[in-house]
Amino acid sequence: MPRGAPVNIYQALLAFKIMGRIACDADDWSRQSQPGQRPMCHTCLTNGQTIGLAFSAYTGAASLTSVIMLFAVLLVKFCQASSGRRKRLISYMDIFLVNLFLAEIPMSLGGLLDYRWANQAQVYCGSFCHTQGTLLFIGETGVSIWTLVITIYTWLCVAHRRHLSFRPIVCLGVMGAVWGYVFGFHFGSSASIRSANDEDPQNYITPTPFWCWVNPKLTHKRLGQYIWLWIAGVGNIVVYGPLYLLLHGNLVLGDHVPRSIRLHWTPPPRNEGDAEEREIRDNAFKLLWYPVTYTVLVLPLSLVRWMGTGNPRWADPQLPDLTSFATAQLVFHALYRLSALVDVALVLATRPSVLLLDKQDSDGSENGSGEADALRSLAPSTELEMQKGNDAGFGGPRVVLGRDDV
Repeated sequence: MPRGAPVNIYQALLAFKIMGRIACDADDWSRQSQPGQRPMCHTCLTNGQTIGLAFSAYTGAASLTSVIMLFAVLLVKFCQASSGRRKRLISYMDIFLVNLFLAEIPMSLGGLLDYRWANQAQVYCGSFCHTQGTLLFIGETGVSIWTLVITIYTWLCVAHRRHLSFRPIVCLGVMGAVWGYVFGFHFGSSASIRSANDEDPQNYITPTPFWCWVNPKLTHKRLGQYIWLWIAGVGNIVVYGPLYLLLHGNLVLGDHVPRSIRLHWTPPPRNEGDAEEREIRDNAFKLLWYPVTYTVLVLPLSLVRWMGTGNPRWADPQLPDLTSFATAQLVFHALYRLSALVDVALVLATRPSVLLLDKQDSDGSENGSGEADALRSLAPSTELEMQKGNDAGFGGPRVVLGRDDV
């Protein structure tokens, strides 16, 4: 045997101990408890941390199940549709929602993979780690961008009362731009990082430290996802807040361009029945759930992630004196895995006429139904109509947005 062989074998065993699965011993725990000493490619997990990851796996499984059930119902509706309805998704909102839930699938799967780390009580580099990081980046970024697309489209339909005729080329363009960015940024970034193999600590995807995601050293690469998380979060607040006021009657848009905006502390009086008014304002209130749920699910996790990016004080949440910070990371991580489940519930509660989910199945049903849909509420569309109309609802005409609109 060559003289250098024993050294090579020792180095190989040492590399496996540092980067692959190990039996966490006292030396590993001691090293991990010192700031800046945790190996980039390995994290030993405490009992509490494994419980947190197990909970994340369960919430990911719940979200994945909800999306699968939604698509199963959609498939049944599609197959059972009568000949009077065209058996296809014919609105922008249908297509946008389908893409949103397609993005939820890899995000939920990425959370489900936390079960392996919880079961082995450690997180380490390798092909499994790279797979989880890829699923999470594609899913989370895709969900954020499609949420933003739906938010902007909702504003165009309701606030500007614009009927946007369905054009397949427009849908294909939007889909190509969104998915092109998501896949192009991720795989382009991954290809630009030179690493020896999946277990190289300089890899694009590494433990962070309780699950696998973009290497903490690659701050500019992380921004490729963070920017969309934050834009979508701000967009939800900026758009759905005014939409609520518009549908509730507190906000009135003027006739002229540039359009004037008037705010009313008390909505103008209505001549219609109280029951209808209550229903309309209840529907308007439902729109507030979009910014509320997105803020609760997304912003806490993005904040704790960002705190640990390039900040030595928070870079090692596994340290004993950062137990509270580690707990917050794991709780918000598990909470975010509920995104798909919450989105399914929101669609069923506030947009029951999309995705062929409405019960009407007549020749005219393509153009809308569902008084429960908040987007079919009455809106004071312009200041002039507000002054003219006495029985048109909040001083303006009834705005009915059918499947071709929303």
